[in-house]
Amino acid sequence: METEKEKLDKLIFSIEKNIDKNNVIKEKIVNQILKDAKELIFYGEWFVAFENMLDNLFEYNIKLEKKEVTLIKEILEKRNENWREDWNWIENMIIKN
Repeated sequence: METEKEKLDKLIFSIEKNIDKNNVIKEKIVNQILKDAKELIFYGEWFVAFENMLDNLFEYNIKLEKKEVTLIKEILEKRNENWREDWNWIENMIIKN
């Protein structure tokens, strides 16, 4: 069974892999957000990294794959966070095809 931090590592890897390489500005923004998150994780602040990363991705209107949003929900549920009430905006982060 994966820990929340392992799920976060998986999420970051997936976001890195799926960055839109055709939009240089968004790519730089996402890379900086992920770099900041990794730094916080390195110092043991993985949940702060997670919260900051989500807030920043949402602020810059960065869309995620459905599987990435599912990972976010799993992390929140493991932390006993009620994503349906407190984090419901993450549903708006899913790429619409």
